[in-house]
Amino acid sequence: MIDIQKFLTEQAGGGLLIEINDTLQSLVRDCRDTGKKGTLSIALALEPMMTRDGGTQIKITPAVTSKNPKYDAGVGIYWLVTDEAGNPVGLEQENPAQMKLMMDLEREAK
Repeated sequence: MIDIQKFLTEQAGGGLLIEINDTLQSLVRDCRDTGKKGTLSIALALEPMMTRDGGTQIKITPAVTSKNPKYDAGVGIYWLVTDEAGNPVGLEQENPAQMKLMMDLEREAK
């Protein structure tokens, strides 16, 4: 009988098992943080290879993939700030004209 635990432990000197563990760790963290589901897939592609003496070897190519949930970046609304010539120089969450108006009012109050 083929022992999958032995295969996973021996493949790439344990590197496959480490990759699976690291991928699972990242997936669990992202699922927890986003509250969304994700998937982890482990594929083993097997290819028979005939030897000179008539025996058979099996070439195994593993692939570990995950579909991590995406974080919601949200939407932001910004005011475009321009210089005197109308060239864009920045983005502000506060209305620059409103900020100027508030500064003018504060100055007048003094």
